[in-house]
Amino acid sequence: MADEEFGSLWDSVPWQQWDDSPDLSSPKKAVGWYKPSVPYVHGGHELQTLDVWLPSPSSSPSSPSSPSSSAPAAKVEQHTPEQLLLSRKNNGDKWWIVYIHGGAWCDPDIRADSFGATLHHLLKFPDSLRDIAGVVSLNYTLSPSHHHGGATPSRSGKHPDHIVDVLCGLAFVQKVTGFAENYTLVGHSCGATLAFQVMMDVARWSSASSPEDQAAAHVPKVCKPCVVIGLDGLYDLPGLINDPGDKHAGLIPAYDAFTRSAFGDDENTWYDVSPVSVKDWVEEWGPENGTVVLVQSQDDTLVPYRQLVGMQAALKSSIGASIGVVELSASGDHDELWQTGDQIAGIIAEVLKRRGRLDQW
Repeated sequence: MADEEFGSLWDSVPWQQWDDSPDLSSPKKAVGWYKPSVPYVHGGHELQTLDVWLPSPSSSPSSPSSPSSSAPAAKVEQHTPEQLLLSRKNNGDKWWIVYIHGGAWCDPDIRADSFGATLHHLLKFPDSLRDIAGVVSLNYTLSPSHHHGGATPSRSGKHPDHIVDVLCGLAFVQKVTGFAENYTLVGHSCGATLAFQVMMDVARWSSASSPEDQAAAHVPKVCKPCVVIGLDGLYDLPGLINDPGDKHAGLIPAYDAFTRSAFGDDENTWYDVSPVSVKDWVEEWGPENGTVVLVQSQDDTLVPYRQLVGMQAALKSSIGASIGVVELSASGDHDELWQTGDQIAGIIAEVLKRRGRLDQW
């Protein structure tokens, strides 16, 4: 896509003032700028979009002494979004946060805006906010599910549609904002699968495309992040279906259904798309100094903890000294992590504080 085409898509959605107002009773405080549902492909559907937030340098959490909720939000002082982007372009001291939502590749009720609770809590970490250039949350094509009504153009996807969309969205936002490797890629549930698929060799997804699949005929290459955070992730699809453990054995039919819907019936494909299949992460990812942060709640009733254990073992057997692996704990059930957002915000703040350097963990 030519630069002017990227620009026309970017400009098709105006900036809005981003107010820190988690609910109607909360006082409003302008904390930056927001672009919702920006299309990243021409002629795409409603889920080939992304949301972007730019925190203002003066961003801070709302306080009890703030004006009443009926008062209008104060304007973001002296910084237009264009000025903020220009000042942060190619700035290695500022990091971007890119989030990929979960939902088993098929839940239309979980979208890019599901990162909102985490954003609200991130405002409570002023030191981290100073390090954040911007935040991106990606939508992507979903697969059909009989639990969520009939298929639509945005919900008729089959592998590699999901990962191709994520890569297209990343390539688009990297082009228009100017960031490269200076970002942390965060994924929850199947979003964690997609995050690690970003790190994998892009040739995997080109070869997975059928000859008639024009949308996936050109899979863009992107600058890969220095840090990836997997939250309650799905890393081994055959293992999830064949041996999830006693606690999650009752979910095998559901695991099988959403895997077949997203990836078809070939179990070899299930393995090939799974991050545990990578034999050499240094070769496929290729960072000089990269960090993987794995997070899993032992209270998760939807995803077994053994998914993290297997991924951790696979990483440690296939990485060099340049890539570090860290496990952080979490609590609560599967969706509570993103619904409340406080734990994700704390994890991101910790990663930013240490800038992903393993020697500081």
